[in-house]
Amino acid sequence: MRALQQLLGILDNDVQGYRELQGLLEAQFRAALAHHATAMEQLAQHIVDQVDGITARREAREGVLAQLLGGRERPGLRTLAARLPASVPATVRERLGTASAQIEQLALDCKRLNLRNCELIHEQQSLMQRLLGQPEPLYAQP
Repeated sequence: MRALQQLLGILDNDVQGYRELQGLLEAQFRAALAHHATAMEQLAQHIVDQVDGITARREAREGVLAQLLGGRERPGLRTLAARLPASVPATVRERLGTASAQIEQLALDCKRLNLRNCELIHEQQSLMQRLLGQPEPLYAQP
């Protein structure tokens, strides 16, 4: 039960982390629209730090899931919820399902926001290159 409580804590932190990432991505978009280079640079570092935290929690979550599931299969919250013994309260199952769905939705939303921001920044860069008379590269630079 201790590992399950640890997992629930990680999930709660993940939900909070993704919400913070959403806020950072929204702020990055506003800064890009306003051409605030300094703010964009600071936000970029905060975004990287937040993503690093999310990645570390994902790895911790997978480790706890592997421990709870016995490491025989790919760790997943749905698999764990289906295999929990009947002695585990229904509220714990509900929390697992809710957190899993929230994280999934928040991750998709963050990906969408990141793509939107990338497209805006790329378009701004392209416009600036045209204004400066520099040809756009035919292929993306590595």
